Amino acid sequence: MKYIIKYAGEISTKQSRTKWGMINRLYSNIVKAVKYHGLHLVEGKVYWDFLYININEDALFILKNIPGIQYLAEVKVLDSFDKDEIIEEGFKLFKDKVVGKKFAVRCRNKLTKNKTFRSVDLEIELGSKLFDYSTGVDLKHADVFCHVEIRDKGTFLYSEKIQGLIGFPVGNTGKGIVMFSGGIDSPVAAYQAIRIGMKPIFVYFDLGGDKQKKNTYDIFRFMYKKYLAGLEIKFIEIPFLDTIEYIRTLPHKYQNLLLKYFFYNVSDKLAYRHKANAVITGEALGQVSTQTIQNLTLLDKYIYHSVFRPTLFMSKLEIIDVAEQIGTFDMSYKGKEFCAIATKNVVTGGRKDIFDNIIKDIPLQDIIHSLVKDIKVMGIEDFDKMDDDDKNINDFEINISDPVVINLGSKSVDQGNEMVIDLDTALVEYEKWDKTKTYKIICDEGVKSKILAKYMKEKGFMLI
Repeated sequence: MKYIIKYAGEISTKQSRTKWGMINRLYSNIVKAVKYHGLHLVEGKVYWDFLYININEDALFILKNIPGIQYLAEVKVLDSFDKDEIIEEGFKLFKDKVVGKKFAVRCRNKLTKNKTFRSVDLEIELGSKLFDYSTGVDLKHADVFCHVEIRDKGTFLYSEKIQGLIGFPVGNTGKGIVMFSGGIDSPVAAYQAIRIGMKPIFVYFDLGGDKQKKNTYDIFRFMYKKYLAGLEIKFIEIPFLDTIEYIRTLPHKYQNLLLKYFFYNVSDKLAYRHKANAVITGEALGQVSTQTIQNLTLLDKYIYHSVFRPTLFMSKLEIIDVAEQIGTFDMSYKGKEFCAIATKNVVTGGRKDIFDNIIKDIPLQDIIHSLVKDIKVMGIEDFDKMDDDDKNINDFEINISDPVVINLGSKSVDQGNEMVIDLDTALVEYEKWDKTKTYKIICDEGVKSKILAKYMKEKGFMLI
């Protein structure tokens, strides 16, 4: 299939040296994506104002998702510059497309020498031949535009323009650490960063949610294959459950904010390590307690790199609309947020003097060093090698007729064998419980069930 690709307007406005750099990066990204998806690039040619590529199979599903493209079109290519021959081939190509529709012919003669006719003459003559097949001509609001572009490479005929992602080629505007959770918001933020040319480094803080981890893996695979195919993209996984246990020893009102404080500082450290230019999050103003303008402003004071929040001024419904548009919504984790350690009496307007007093004794660098030392860095090839049976993150069921339900704050599940208890009390008393029974731990408050489960498993309790 033969295509012409027109550059996004953002590229076209740049000066010569900058523009050529963007064009070559875009072409390189296209070549890598085509190869990744198993297709073969038969021919490719870079021009100042468009790309011409010939691929052995239909590649529309690849090209329309590559940032930096204003629009693309499947074309018929003629070697001839003869007006009569162009009109004849154009008539054959367009006559069935204009049946029962209003149409217009658009011709651009970009030959650098030996022009033998005017563009308007070809438009009139080709339009006259097509007229009887149509319902008339509409130069501004036609149903079908019949395009003829005559260039030194050849003559290109096409009628349908496919909208591209616009923006800049990935990698053109730098690298960003994307705090990626597998929820609804962070994939939208990642998408917005990608389409404006940022090369993402995905960072996932593993807070113990198996379902959330699976969603995160699935969305990463999906976004890579759709928007980043063929590029070297890192996915960094950081075990964070032990850090949460430490945070729970700090003042309750500030625990959620302190969790974000650790996220930010670890991401800041990774930005240094991977030579990234910014930290990117899916935070939206006012959505949860840590995302008030006061708390976001406070958090920004504690890291070096800038924090970009593409979703900051979007409503939840607007974020969902984009998630549905890009295809990540159905895969997103929609359960209780695991980053909500505390749910009652949390601070929404954090004060710097109080926060400084809390963090002054935190061994931040030691904790960050420990976390960064244990990270898992993966590429798409690692995900491709994963077998579903070996992920250990799939949901499972065990047929136990009467487990003891340990309720750490969830709404009652109304089961007869249910113990309602807070986490602090459970951590003191669980060793006295009957190990011959099977336990099921539930909560609506972040990772509390995971923390208790960790200790109970270490002491030999049977959990489902």
